[in-house]
Amino acid sequence: MSLVNLYRLQQIDSRLDQIQRRQGEIRRQLQDDQRYRQASEQLQAFQTRREEARAQRQKLEYETSAQRIKIAQAEAALYGGKIQNPKELQDLEREIAALKRQLQQLEDRLLEAMIQEESSEEALQAAQEAMRNVEKLLATEHSLLSGEASQLAREMERLQAERQVTLQGIERPLLEEYEQLRATHRGLAVTRISEGSCDACGTLLTPAQQQQARQPGVIFHCPNCGRILYG
Repeated sequence: MSLVNLYRLQQIDSRLDQIQRRQGEIRRQLQDDQRYRQASEQLQAFQTRREEARAQRQKLEYETSAQRIKIAQAEAALYGGKIQNPKELQDLEREIAALKRQLQQLEDRLLEAMIQEESSEEALQAAQEAMRNVEKLLATEHSLLSGEASQLAREMERLQAERQVTLQGIERPLLEEYEQLRATHRGLAVTRISEGSCDACGTLLTPAQQQQARQPGVIFHCPNCGRILYG
């Protein structure tokens, strides 16, 4: 099933690549308009700000969780009864107090980060709405392009959802190999056997190689280009 899913993933990714290339072409034509260019730049800026805010919030959530674990471990040592030396117990109490002060600071920073992320999300939504308004304004001038862009966006959304489902049926090592091959083979990691040959590079396969490639559960690579062959 993994290879079937992997081939379907390749089909999805190839179509997504095509959509992204076409979207780039459409954007270049639309961006000849100053209004669109300004809205696009603003949208990109707010997207970056939102991602930075999200990363900061996630970082602080991790640090806060780690700090709580430290406190729990220290309190377990304090009240566990293994430490009898009064001086050690006093030092441990001071350490716990310091850890709790640090936790409070982290929680304050986390709250600020959450507020910042929410603010950046609202700003991004406003920028997205502004972009949509600009696109509507330009629709009469670029009706065909705008229509195609909307259709592509819907198709991309559908394919991305299907991609997430498909990923669940692929083992991680195979998925990692797939991504590496995609990166080194211009996006095409999995290809079919067509008339006894690798459909990507045209290398003729021996009957034994063809038979091996078509065996269920076997991951067979083209002896020439190294792509995974789907028999």
